[in-house]
Amino acid sequence: MLDGARPLAGQVGQSSIGGACRRAAEQGLLGRSAAQYYASGEHPKVRMSRSQISAARREHCSVDFDQLAAGDGCPGLGFGMDRRLIGALLVVAVAVTAAALPALSGRRISGHAQTIALPADPRVGDCVLESSPGSPDVVGELTALPASTDGSRSAARSAIPVEVGACTGRPVLGEVVAVVTTSHHRLKAHPLPPPGVDCRSPALEYAGLVPADKRYELRDQPDADPVKWNFSINTGNRWVLPTQRLVSAGRTWSACVASPNAGEEYAGRLADAYSGRSLPASFGTCWNSPQVSAAARMLDCSRHHSAELISAGRIDDISAVTSEQLTSSCEQLAALVMRRSDPTGGGALVIKTSPERISFRSAVRPVSVLCYLSSAGRDLDDTVVGLGERPIPVAD
Repeated sequence: MLDGARPLAGQVGQSSIGGACRRAAEQGLLGRSAAQYYASGEHPKVRMSRSQISAARREHCSVDFDQLAAGDGCPGLGFGMDRRLIGALLVVAVAVTAAALPALSGRRISGHAQTIALPADPRVGDCVLESSPGSPDVVGELTALPASTDGSRSAARSAIPVEVGACTGRPVLGEVVAVVTTSHHRLKAHPLPPPGVDCRSPALEYAGLVPADKRYELRDQPDADPVKWNFSINTGNRWVLPTQRLVSAGRTWSACVASPNAGEEYAGRLADAYSGRSLPASFGTCWNSPQVSAAARMLDCSRHHSAELISAGRIDDISAVTSEQLTSSCEQLAALVMRRSDPTGGGALVIKTSPERISFRSAVRPVSVLCYLSSAGRDLDDTVVGLGERPIPVAD
């Protein structure tokens, strides 16, 4: 037996034959007969008698151990693979795995990681410009969804990719009038504007009007006016909502945008239009009739029109206001809005009220009134808000 172990005299067991075969394979007997090995005297501790060799042959264990070299072992004796061969196969397996992992996880690209510059958050006074969907300057999407949306409508139906920034004089889609903080769920395809936030009031104040008792009036409007005038502009309730890339980066803003109801680009600035500047025509309220009637069709003030609204108002006590006082109040208001000493433009325009005269027999308390102007001849093609002493915008 190997390593000095002595078998019982005359006993040749299968386990002893198996141990001899296995150890002989481990100790370099591959390719030589057992008789040659033992005769050489290279391993004096190993002893195998002729009877043991014969028993090994009967169990199909080759004397030269070629089967062991091939990893087949001796049938019935449980011979295993050479440990050196197993080690070599493990090395090969590790090398193959290491080479395959990069391919499984994606192709490696050499280079250095760089931070992607994200567009800045919108600020009040920024202009909103239409952009291409793939542009890196896209900050969000302009949507006409109302602020009270419950999410049942998809913002993608009317969303326009936009960028925001300084107003450079080119046509724009709108102007940022307020920025509020809200929460956007990263898993939603399109974020929603904050509920319960009115976008109209910030737009009126941005245009230079001031709040007064749930109304909006001019900054320099006289306190003694017998009519409570309430100004408005032709604007929609729109929002710029951040892209999913910005939401994933932690941006939590929603920008309230003053934009014409028509949704088209316009020239000029809405900012301070009623307190030193002129109103872009798209924000005016004009119609195609010289009178106020149910048949009148509302128009963009940049198109040919016959009349333009100055302001709506209310008279709480009609017994204290005459028709002449109503007309005078409207004319003074038109002069303030136009910033012009003669709001008629030398007779080119007519200042009117609706109703034209106050009826003391009216049972309605209070009475709603309108102040507007109409062309005395040809149509107009621009707003008169902030016109100053420039020529009356009579259409060609």
